[in-house]
Amino acid sequence: MAEKSQFWYTDGFTGATGDGAAPYTQEEFRAYNAARLGEGVIAGAGNGLAVSGSASPLSVATGRAQVAGFHYWNDSAKSLTVTTPVVGTTGGRVILRANWTAATVRLFVLLNTDGNAGIPALTQNAGVTYEISLASFTITTGGVITLTDTRTFVPDRLSRQGNSATSWTTPGTTNYETAIQRRQAGTVNCSVSSGSGNVSVTFPAAFTYNPLVLITLVGSAGARLFAYLTAVSTTGFTAYINADDGASTWDGSDYQINWLAIGV
Repeated sequence: MAEKSQFWYTDGFTGATGDGAAPYTQEEFRAYNAARLGEGVIAGAGNGLAVSGSASPLSVATGRAQVAGFHYWNDSAKSLTVTTPVVGTTGGRVILRANWTAATVRLFVLLNTDGNAGIPALTQNAGVTYEISLASFTITTGGVITLTDTRTFVPDRLSRQGNSATSWTTPGTTNYETAIQRRQAGTVNCSVSSGSGNVSVTFPAAFTYNPLVLITLVGSAGARLFAYLTAVSTTGFTAYINADDGASTWDGSDYQINWLAIGV
């Protein structure tokens, strides 16, 4: 294909020349969005299209997503009926499906054959049907549903160094290109007694792997204190404050620690 650039004024606008002289197609818009934004749930939009429930119907929360270059949004919780199997426990998914014939992206329940507990595969055929998963589940003949969150999020690329593709706290010099799925931050007070103090923080939402945690101590003027991490897990961290001279000069006060956690 010849060179082309986007987006210029197209036919019908005064001065449409060059690459703007011909209208852009749906496929050009779709491909542009897919290349620029990737696919998945858009973090921070609504309630992240989270799926909940232990019996039919399941509920899908508000949120937005990118599916094969198409933008999708849901501004109210949606109920999805799941058929109770007769033969045995059956696997399924809650999906977003882009349908080129219908020209829509919609929520669907994808079920395996009755009695097959395996999770059904996604169809990802751009130009026809393209699906992304929000949750997988099994449902028993009694109608009991066990959910697993399978959402992925629109990539926010980050270059990092370490020695593990998954655990961000493993030191090393290997370079990784990582799609950040979650960034969390907060502020907590830590009391100092006998020249030291500690505080434990639980993340608002658990990470899949140990994240990087950065902390900053906000002390009163002249306080000779320093803060450091002693433990980091997928669910939280513990930070300590010590006086650099070991003295209790700074006792009896709360000192603010600002923190930032980045990971997947």
